[in-house]
Amino acid sequence: MYCIVLDLEWNQPFSTRSMVTTPVRLPGEIIQIGAVKLNERLEIVDTFKVMVKPKYYPYMHRKISRLTQISNADLAYGFPFKQAFAYFTAWCPEDAVFLTWGNEDFKILHSNISVHKIKSHHLPKAYDVQRAFSRQIVKERRQYSLIQAMDMIQEPACTAHDALHDAMNTVQVLRHLDLPSLLNDDHPDTPYSQENGSQEINGDPFDTKTEAFAAMMRRAWSCPGCSRPVVFDNWISQNSDKQIATAACDCGCAYFARIHSRKSTDKYRCHRIVYPLTEANASFYNVRKDIARYSIELACELLHVARSAYHRWASGKLSRRTAENEHLADTIEKIHEESPDKGYRRLNDDLRHDHGIHVNDKRVLRICRARDIRSTVKYNNRGCTRQAKNPQYLAENLLDRQFYAAKPNEKWLTDVTEFKWFEGMKVQKLYLSAILDLCDRRIVSYVLSERNDNPLVFKTFDKAVKANPDAHPLFHSDRGFQYTNRAFHNKLVQAGMTQSMSRVAHCIDNGPMEGFWGILKRERYYGRRFTCKRELVQMIETYIHYYNTRRVQRKLGVLTPME
Repeated sequence: MYCIVLDLEWNQPFSTRSMVTTPVRLPGEIIQIGAVKLNERLEIVDTFKVMVKPKYYPYMHRKISRLTQISNADLAYGFPFKQAFAYFTAWCPEDAVFLTWGNEDFKILHSNISVHKIKSHHLPKAYDVQRAFSRQIVKERRQYSLIQAMDMIQEPACTAHDALHDAMNTVQVLRHLDLPSLLNDDHPDTPYSQENGSQEINGDPFDTKTEAFAAMMRRAWSCPGCSRPVVFDNWISQNSDKQIATAACDCGCAYFARIHSRKSTDKYRCHRIVYPLTEANASFYNVRKDIARYSIELACELLHVARSAYHRWASGKLSRRTAENEHLADTIEKIHEESPDKGYRRLNDDLRHDHGIHVNDKRVLRICRARDIRSTVKYNNRGCTRQAKNPQYLAENLLDRQFYAAKPNEKWLTDVTEFKWFEGMKVQKLYLSAILDLCDRRIVSYVLSERNDNPLVFKTFDKAVKANPDAHPLFHSDRGFQYTNRAFHNKLVQAGMTQSMSRVAHCIDNGPMEGFWGILKRERYYGRRFTCKRELVQMIETYIHYYNTRRVQRKLGVLTPME
């Protein structure tokens, strides 16, 4: 039997208003998953840590960022939740027992699973190490933070508010507990006192939310001061998932209660928290009570909302247009997950080319903004043009930026670009030489080499001539030393081609070729760190095949170069 000690870090909305404007109700969106795998002797077998890129709360809350030391830049390199969760479930053994510090982590996990519509998951309920610590070590029903528990057991603690570090700290506490007793505990629904004096009770699962609320409202509660039963009445709806009420005991104690409903898998479960009545929550209850007195007609009139619009919203039924947008958003999101480099225009191109869906670019842009779908492409001009040293042959700019060809093999462009990969701390370089046809924008030929020399360019040219023996195009390049070489000029003359060169310091003269380098690097190279030459070579070869056969272009009528 394996034990999985799980800890999560999640981002929160900036305000209640941002939760309202968000298309889903999500109390916290997971940004980091950390876990430790233990054997039966509580020895660490393996660890797991992954960063999650948030979808609904994409910008870090300032308080959460200070606690976790996670910035917005860190989130950009995270995995989507579905992918990260798939990695985690594949890492977990099927018969594993899950343990967490507190019960909030699994609540947040199940809410994220529900929001992302992950139907098949096999996570059992988690055992609460925090509750077991209070019962076995402290001998009282009080809540202690993980750092407080580490101080009490006098164990050195890892940095707090890091998912993996918190999981490691939980393991240290777990080793001081009686694990069989913890696993045999069925978590009875007894009040659990917290540091603020509140008491929490978990309810039973029900098929509907109404049944879960009704059962918890009927449930009696004993006053901690005199142990006499206290019945809460006049329950008021705070929102669709929360009910609040107040009560006073004969002994003079007053209380404020909140029932919160959550859906786990296909069941609804409510938990109730009872607080000592304070001036703040008494005022909050009275405000909500006053609001509840307003009729729907009066509330709509005050808010300048049509009653039909309110009832349509309250019914939960989506309009035809909204339903179409939801279906369209799911399709766009699927395309984005496969190719995160695509912006809204290229996403719309894929909708037309692959799915037969014809919609306006602005509609796709609105959906992308609502779902926070963003291209990972970073537009950073890193190119420069250098004048060739001691050129043997120079040609005029015959192309003259006429980047149009009526037929294939009429105009060819060529250039060499550089890639880097890392061998430990040492930087290695890889050079790519390619030839592009201006008619259909296909890559005619390409060669990879570790050296930027004449053979690299010569091999690329020979490969293109062999594949197109009847081609006699205008051959355009920059003034790199390989192209100003007399031997290369002789090759062009023998092949019956006319040479053209860009002007000095005018890289735009070879714009489509430079544009292809930018497309390749922004979509597959920037933002990644290659530590293996074979992996880099495979990426380049795969992308060029994808570019020629699968990547649609608007300038080609939403077709691929080979179509």
